[in-house]
Amino acid sequence: MIGEIKNMPPFAKHKDTNYTMTDETQQDFDRYFGPQAEDFNANQTRELFEWYSKYKPDFPRRKDFDIIQHWGLAPYLYLIEIQDDGTFHYRLNGEKVVEILGHNQRGLKLGQKNDMPVNATFAEYMRKLVTKKTTARCMGDLSLLDRSYIKFESFDCPLVDKEGEISHIIGVICLIK
Repeated sequence: MIGEIKNMPPFAKHKDTNYTMTDETQQDFDRYFGPQAEDFNANQTRELFEWYSKYKPDFPRRKDFDIIQHWGLAPYLYLIEIQDDGTFHYRLNGEKVVEILGHNQRGLKLGQKNDMPVNATFAEYMRKLVTKKTTARCMGDLSLLDRSYIKFESFDCPLVDKEGEISHIIGVICLIK
């Protein structure tokens, strides 16, 4: 495990390695719940983490993130809205997200009964962020998307609404060597 566990709820350090998909194939990446600044390799993930950390131990609200203040992150950003029925709706993704994943996720709904295995796995991961009320750093390759040559790092952060309920997840994904 990287770094020390900081006892600052709602952030809790936990490694979820080679998370098993519903079809029992293995993913080629590691997930670290509640990462620390020194854990990050890429400037983009570190920048979002540093912005997010200013709100500890609380969560930032959706309106707290101003893209103008983080213009350099825009190509790497994605925003997922949590629906009342427990599904997840990709609201936006930057150009680099499309380039890295190989397709545009905007408008995609995750967590539905007819999801492809990769989408079902991602929805399950989003549910973990919501139920654990934590952030997560992921690092590995995109074998699941037949893009094993792509090495990435991502950081995902819950955002809350005016009632304090998690309503969105904002994240960045970028290439690493």
